Amino acid sequence: RSSYTTHLNLRGHKPRVPMIDPRQECPRSSIVDYLPCVLAEEATWIGARIAALHLGSEANVIDVGSSSERTRTVYQPYIGYELFSPLAKRAVNVIHVDTKADEGVDVVADVTKPRHLPDRLVASGDLVLCANLLEHVTDRATVLSNLHAVTKPGGRLIVTVPHRYPYHPDPIDTGFRPSPSEL
Repeated sequence: RSSYTTHLNLRGHKPRVPMIDPRQECPRSSIVDYLPCVLAEEATWIGARIAALHLGSEANVIDVGSSSERTRTVYQPYIGYELFSPLAKRAVNVIHVDTKADEGVDVVADVTKPRHLPDRLVASGDLVLCANLLEHVTDRATVLSNLHAVTKPGGRLIVTVPHRYPYHPDPIDTGFRPSPSEL
């Protein structure tokens, strides 16, 4: 089954979304070595799970490892379309969290460090998303503990990781590719 990934069109610096075989590497360019990739099919799957929760305008969705707004809307537009546009239409509050300050990152926080979360995030997420982050960290237990800390009591946590996906350092790739039972 084919999957989508994105890279830059070097002539016009406009994004394009080519079909690739998921067993192959992400396309490369001289500008961007690898873009972190959430597959289009994965975004559709996550979007369906979010829709089934019927979150209202009082809900908080915390997107941990969100990357920039440009990544969500230009390089991988299906993330914005499948996940965040439906939430915006329902006026759900989405907080994008990443380790790097960038446009579209609401909170800069390093979830790889114990007890390093801003107070405003602790127990604030009715839904916490963590898509394809765990293969980029060496201490998954700390990250999972922090994800739990961000999730409200009774809240939901959606965690995805690649199972069959090529090496993609951002900045590292530990090779963590668990089966569903291992996860």
